[in-house]
Parts: sequence; C-alpha cells; structure tokens
Amino acid sequence: MTLRIKVFGVLLATFIGLLTAVYLVSRVVLLNSYDSLESDNVKLSILRVQNALSDDLDELDANLQNWVNLVDVSNVEAEPDATLSRLLTEAFTNSEINFTIIFDSSDSIIFSKAVDLHTGMDFALPVSFREHFADRDLLLRHSSPDSNLTGLISLPEGPMLLSSRPIPDSSTGSPVGGTMLFVRQLNDARVDGISRSTQLALEVWGVSKPEMPPDFQEALVAASEDDSTVVRRLDDDRVRGYTVLRDIYGEPIAIMSVELPSTIYRRGQRCRCQGKRSGISVERLCQ
Repeated sequence: MTLRIKVFGVLLATFIGLLTAVYLVSRVVLLNSYDSLESDNVKLSILRVQNALSDDLDELDANLQNWVNLVDVSNVEAEPDATLSRLLTEAFTNSEINFTIIFDSSDSIIFSKAVDLHTGMDFALPVSFREHFADRDLLLRHSSPDSNLTGLISLPEGPMLLSSRPIPDSSTGSPVGGTMLFVRQLNDARVDGISRSTQLALEVWGVSKPEMPPDFQEALVAASEDDSTVVRRLDDDRVRGYTVLRDIYGEPIAIMSVELPSTIYRRGQRCRCQGKRSGISVERLCQ
C-alpha cells in the first residue's frame, strides 16, 4: 500500500468522523431547540389557565361587591335570614357560587349559606369553614371600605376560590363593621368548565391527596417558589406542564397539569429523518 493511499484513507476516515460528529451534535442541538420551543408553548398554555382562574376570582369578587353595598351587619342580625337567603339562592345558582359567610366585627359568624348548585337546595355549611376561620383571620381584616382580598383556600372538601370584602354596621356607624365572603369550589365541574373555555386538557390534585399520581408528586417536589411551573415529556407524543397553586397565605394547596400533544417535537424528529434520507438541509426542509 502506497503512502498516498494511506494518507487518503486517514483523510477519508477523519472526514467521515467529522461528518458523524457534526451530525450528532446538530441532531442534539436541533431536537433540544424543538424541545425548548415546546416547553415554552406548554408554559403559555399554563398561563392561559392561570389567567382563567384569575378571571374567575375577578368575577366572584365583582358579584360580592354588588352585595356588600346591600348588606349591613345590624340588618343581618336584626332581620330573619329567610329573605336574604332566598335572594342569595337565585344569585348563587345563576353565578355558580357555592357558599357565603358573614362575620361581625368580633369574627363571629352571623349568617351563612351553602347551596347545592345541581338542586338549588340549601345544605349545612361544612364545619371545616368554621375551623378554618377560627385559626386564620387574614381574610377578616380590612382597613378600609374599599378593601378586598381574593385567592384560594384549602379545605378537606378541596380547593376553594374565595373573595372577601368588608360590610358596614349602621348601628355603630362603622363603614367596616364586618366581613362578607363569597366562595366557589374548584371542583371537577369547575375544572371541566375552565378546560372547555381554554380548550386545554386539565387535571388538578390537592397536595394532601394520598392517591396523587407519581408524576404530580415529582413535579411538586421539583417546583420552587421562584418557578412553580415544571414541564415533563411523557413520551414522543405527549408533553405535560405542571404548576403549583398556592393559597392566599402562600402555601401550596394543589398542583394543576396541562397536557398537550407533542406536535413541535414530533415535527423536529420528522424533519430530521426526512432531511437525513434526502440529503436536504433540515432547516430548509422545515421552513
């Protein structure tokens, strides 16, 4: 074998090795870029759901604002509950509100109402509400008549959307004589409604549920206070994003997921394979 042939063989092997290395590196970089794009798309979808939850809270608070202009602590204490209760039943079924509680200035409950939205019938206020407000009074502290607080709370019955506003007490002349709350359950029916409005596949698990799926548990551990969103690839066809829902006190109470078809990542794989077979530039082929 002549020296020229040996040199040619070495150069050919080097050239093939370099091409292989470039191909492998470009493959990893390209797929990572598609993976990153898909992750961003999932995060945008999660943001859409978070905005829908925020809209839910705003709508709940707007309903409450209309009522606090009509309710007075002294009137609630002096008049029978029947009239107020009857009016609230109609309002609740129309606006899909589940509970209301009215407190006086000493944080004692002077009126409460719980409505089954399917039947329109009243039922007893869950004991968990009384226990919750016996320990935490942030939602019952308002500094001015225009004050309001909205957010999530966690009860054994599940996560709740809640709005709190002050009401006056004409007997004392105080514009902040008590507090009125409107509460909406974040139950399966509500999650399904948000799923339909956003056209996204949603799932919500309370953090205290022992049957929480392993992938939700892992996402809960991986999430941080600075970045509560985690994206995981389930397989080549599906990707799922998770976000931690925190209550009004800043504690994690639930984790919500959005599942999307992995169309961006699959497109990247298809372009790579087609480009490899045809010898056409992948970037050009995917344009």
